[in-house]
Amino acid sequence: MQTVKGTRDLMPEDKMIKDFVMSNIRSVFELYCFQPIETPALESWDVLSKKGAGGEDVIKEAYDFEDKAGRRIGLRYDLTVPLARVIASNPNLVLPFKRYQAGKIWRYDDVSKGRFREFSQMDIDIVGSDSMLADADILLCSIECFKKLGFKDFYIRLNNRKILADLAKYAGVSDKKILDVFRIIDKLEKIGIEGVKKQMEEIISKDSVKKILDFIKIKGKNDEVLKKAEKIIKSEGISELKEILSYVKDDSKIKIDLSLARGLDYYTGPIFEVFADKEIGSVAAGGRYDKLIELFLKRDVPATGISFGIDRIIEVMKNRKIVKPDNFVKVFVASVNDKLSDKALEVVQMLRDKSIAADYDLRSRKLSKQLEYASIMKIPFVVIVGEKELKQKSVKLRNMKTGKEGLVKIDKLAKKFI
Repeated sequence: MQTVKGTRDLMPEDKMIKDFVMSNIRSVFELYCFQPIETPALESWDVLSKKGAGGEDVIKEAYDFEDKAGRRIGLRYDLTVPLARVIASNPNLVLPFKRYQAGKIWRYDDVSKGRFREFSQMDIDIVGSDSMLADADILLCSIECFKKLGFKDFYIRLNNRKILADLAKYAGVSDKKILDVFRIIDKLEKIGIEGVKKQMEEIISKDSVKKILDFIKIKGKNDEVLKKAEKIIKSEGISELKEILSYVKDDSKIKIDLSLARGLDYYTGPIFEVFADKEIGSVAAGGRYDKLIELFLKRDVPATGISFGIDRIIEVMKNRKIVKPDNFVKVFVASVNDKLSDKALEVVQMLRDKSIAADYDLRSRKLSKQLEYASIMKIPFVVIVGEKELKQKSVKLRNMKTGKEGLVKIDKLAKKFI
C-alpha cells in the first residue's frame, strides 16, 4: 500500500538522520537564545487566507476543508502566519520575542526531488525589533546552523524588497502591478531570464522590463553590487543591506543578489535564501515582515525570521554524504543458548541503568543469527553471554567494526561505553 501522493514514511535510518539534523539546528537556535513554541496544524481559514498574509499562489496550494461542524479550516502552509496569530493573541508578550518552532506544514504543490506536499520546517523569528541587528542575528544563526551540520559549500542570497519596490518605480511600474512583477522575478531560477522577460512583457512595457532586467543582472562583490545599484536608484533598502553587512563582519557566506524576490506577499525589507545545491534549490529562506502581524493585531509590530526546509537539507546531506547516522543502540547482548536468556537480560538492564542503549534477542535465535542481526542493524558492539565466561563473572565483548573481541568483567562492562 502506498502513502498519499506527496507524503512518505520515514524508516529508522532516515528518521535518525532527520532527528540528527533537527537536534543540531535546535542546539544552535538555543545558543542564540530563541525560545520554543508550538502551534496547531489546523488553523481557521480566516487566518490562513487573510489578504496580505500568504499570497495568492500559496493560498491556492493550501489544504482547506469544512470540519464536521461546517467550519472552514485549513492545514498550515507555513509557521509564520500562525506566529502572527500567536502574537496577536498574546498582546502582553515581552518584546523583542525570539521564537523557534519545528513542525510539519502542508502545500498542494508539484512533487519533485526534495519537494513534498507534507514536509517539515524549523523557523526562527524575532518579533518587536525594527533594527537591522535582528536581521543580522537571523543570518548569523543560520550560518552557524549549516556549519554545525557539516556544510561547507553554501551561501546566503541577500536582497531587500524595498530595493525591488524602488526599482519598480524607477522602471515606471504601477503600484497595482508591483507584486505581479515580484512574483515573476521570483521564478527566475525556474524559467530563466528569457522566461522572466517574456512574462513581464505581458504586463508591463518593454522599456520597463529592460530597466528591471539590467538592474537585477548586476553581479560582483557585495560592496561593488551595492555601489552600482546606488548609481541607478536611491533606496533605503540599500542602506539597510550595508548596515546588515557591517554587523555580520565576515560576509564570505553572504551574496548580495538583486534578482532575489521571494514570492510571499508579506515581506517588507531584507529577504534571504540559503543555497547549497542547484538541483534542490534553496534549503532555507525568510526575510523581514513588518506589516504581517498588523493584519491580526491592528497595530504595527516589526518582525523578521527564516524557515529551514528540513527535508531539503537532508536531501543535500545525503547527496554529499555529509552524514551517515549510526544506530543509537550501542550494545547488543547475545546469549549462546536459550538457557542464558535471563542472564542476558540482567546484563541489558545493568547497562540501561547506566543510560547505555542496549538490546537483546527476542526470537530465541542461534548465536550466529544474533550476530548477523547486530551487523545488519549496525550496532557497534556485541556482548556475548556464555556459561564459561559467567563462571569467571565475565562476558565476551566484540567490536563489530574490527572483529576484535576479549573478556570483560561484568562489573566493569559499563565503563567500556561511558
